[in-house]
Amino acid sequence: MKKNDAAAVKSFSMALLFAWGSAVSLQAEAPATASGLAGSSTVLLAADFEVDNLAPWRSDPLPRMGSKPLSHYTEPDGNHCLRANSEADFRAFGVKLADLDLGSIAIADTPWLSWRWQVSRVLQTADATKKAGDDYAARLYLVFSDSRWNPLAIRTLVYIWDNLQPIGTTLPSTWATKRGRMIVLQSGGALAGLWTWERRNVHEDFVSAFGYEPAALRAIVLAADTDQTGERVTTLFDDIRLAATVDP
Repeated sequence: MKKNDAAAVKSFSMALLFAWGSAVSLQAEAPATASGLAGSSTVLLAADFEVDNLAPWRSDPLPRMGSKPLSHYTEPDGNHCLRANSEADFRAFGVKLADLDLGSIAIADTPWLSWRWQVSRVLQTADATKKAGDDYAARLYLVFSDSRWNPLAIRTLVYIWDNLQPIGTTLPSTWATKRGRMIVLQSGGALAGLWTWERRNVHEDFVSAFGYEPAALRAIVLAADTDQTGERVTTLFDDIRLAATVDP
């Protein structure tokens, strides 16, 4: 598949992300699972990947894309996390809120998302303002929708580790300018090789980026993306937490 064709499919596949399965009713409390996910009245998602069973996190989270998965990785100090070894491809791993018996999430009630990530390097030839340069050492997608069947109802808010744009920059997705926004959280290689913590109020970020209230949160996807530039990067993700309050 040509680079631009693959990117177009990637964009379309994100619109189909919500087709993972039947929605289930929202529950006040999610059950703990072997994947390290747990829920309570304030913490809806807490994934540290310290056990072998990663369910309900899944590979190939973008339908019809054929993205390659992240792997379960053990660091030299014994910590477990997710790792993407991306080389001229698109690596993705995600969780659908319905698979947590949560159905959909009103992000205004549970706005605090935190995680840590690490990249081995930044991509030298990527350019977030161009379709041909639409690659990132690390991405975290949030998918919002109030419709199960209308792809045009999908909105994506994406936190990125970029190579050029200043930290704090918000820009439209090159492939979905009206339906996707990206926020630069890290830029450049000064922190390459180091774990970096992030904490965001997703509700505030969405309203600031789009100018209106978000629909329900449906999915979270972790990714490393090098299919346009043909470059190579190793990316780690760990300790994903979604909660009503700031983590202690």
